[in-house]
Amino acid sequence: MGRLALAGIAWLGLAGGPGGEPSAPSAPRPFAAEAPRGWAGEPAGVPSPLPLPGDFDAWAEWWQAQRREYFAPTPWAEIDGELGLDGEEGQPAGAALEGQLRSRAGALALAALGAPSALLRRAGLIATARLGGPDAVERIAPLADDGDREVRQAALLALATAGGEGARTRLLALAGTEKPRPEAALETGTALIALGLLRQGTVDTRCDELVEARLSAAAGLPPELASGAVLHAKLARAEACYPAVRVVAADEHVQSPVRALAMETLALSRDARDLEFLSSLLAHRDADLRRSAALALGAARDPRATDALLAAVTEERNLAARGFLVLSLGKLATQGAVERLLIERQRASSLDRAWAWLALGLSARAGDKRARAALELSADARLQAGERAAALVAIGLARQTAAFEFSARAPTSTPEPIEAPYAADGLALTATAAAREALVAGLERAGENSRARYAEGLARMRHAADSPALVAAWQRTATAGARREVGLALGRHGSRETIAALLAVAGDPKSPVADRATALESASMALSRKPLDRLRALTADANVLALEPWILELANSGL
Repeated sequence: MGRLALAGIAWLGLAGGPGGEPSAPSAPRPFAAEAPRGWAGEPAGVPSPLPLPGDFDAWAEWWQAQRREYFAPTPWAEIDGELGLDGEEGQPAGAALEGQLRSRAGALALAALGAPSALLRRAGLIATARLGGPDAVERIAPLADDGDREVRQAALLALATAGGEGARTRLLALAGTEKPRPEAALETGTALIALGLLRQGTVDTRCDELVEARLSAAAGLPPELASGAVLHAKLARAEACYPAVRVVAADEHVQSPVRALAMETLALSRDARDLEFLSSLLAHRDADLRRSAALALGAARDPRATDALLAAVTEERNLAARGFLVLSLGKLATQGAVERLLIERQRASSLDRAWAWLALGLSARAGDKRARAALELSADARLQAGERAAALVAIGLARQTAAFEFSARAPTSTPEPIEAPYAADGLALTATAAAREALVAGLERAGENSRARYAEGLARMRHAADSPALVAAWQRTATAGARREVGLALGRHGSRETIAALLAVAGDPKSPVADRATALESASMALSRKPLDRLRALTADANVLALEPWILELANSGL
């Protein structure tokens, strides 16, 4: 989904995991006073990871919104057989230490549920849900009536994470409110989404009835509530609701972001009628809807859409819509699609060429040999900044080691190159031992704009020896938003050393509140023992270009 569609659900935000009391390494020192809060309760002040010129922002925003999807279905690499938490869990000493960490994390999560700070209460909810336990739902449920709206949202989604009939009953009670007050539309929509996560593809007639009722009135509902109903159908694979979703997608009176979500859901149906309908929207007068239709056709990965996309790309004049048409051709990776991408790579506009590089990366990831050969040439090409950033990502998508040196060179110059965050993503996607070495080196040199991306990429390698480097990176990060992202990377890494450091911060009343909240979420991310298969299967099999970022975060970290 494009950024415009994401704007329709920007009222949602949930990332990350809890904390525990080890006799373990000393904690990082506090970094700064409590950060101001941005949207969805996140600390504000993240340095832009997209400092690219002019029109390149369009594709850069797409990549920023979608990038985690491409990590989610891929298991973390096991470099040299050295793992942190999971690699030793069968050993008695390791199991005992893990038990201590989980006990400490549970105690900190319970204390956070009653904290004065909304940031800590939210973190406590996420941690409690991830750690689970027989009383998790009972601890979470009262915060669905919290005085802070973002805490209420987190409580509803945490109920879905905790699971069970008790969670379902509570969520149904809220989602089924006959005439929700306009000011409660956010909570009612969030309850519908939580029920969609909780269903996991099972048949639930009561939920279907609720969703169909909301969808039938979508044109007159607040977008938060209408979007919640559509997302329920999408996440639950509620095929009984698809006819109502089709009506929403075609209704000109429904807001564009809600229609975009409906189109994305139709991409799951594999119905020829939906393919024809989405293809017809490529000529719609609204450029945002043309863009959404293009993304949905690519997400469906149905080769029958190739001709419609090829015809549309020759006529499209809107830069963003054209870019998404090109991306969808890359996702399909048919012969005609790749031939068109090779033409797009030669266009006069450097922005068109950037879209083409990114699309070629998608086709190469799908196994197309011509796309891989074209990417080989990127190492020697004289590319502009935006093109170079796109090529770095494309090389990573293709896991192309032949072009590795080109990717590894990006963070070496001073001042920090604007494409350094994209180099970090490319290296992390490549997932080789050489890529890990480059990420370690890059993390040492990375500035505030790219440190979080290098830390996240390195954390995904789960190499036990990288724990000190990641903790040190967190200690020296100054900007509030970047500090949060680096802290969450420690949870993705998941070694006992990083977990112990996180829990020490989470339990230190002298640490800034924002750091304590991040540490609590991140530690629970690492300690969660809930299977990833359910949402990994959703991201991999649905072939949807955008599960919402907070859902992907949950998929990556243990829902």
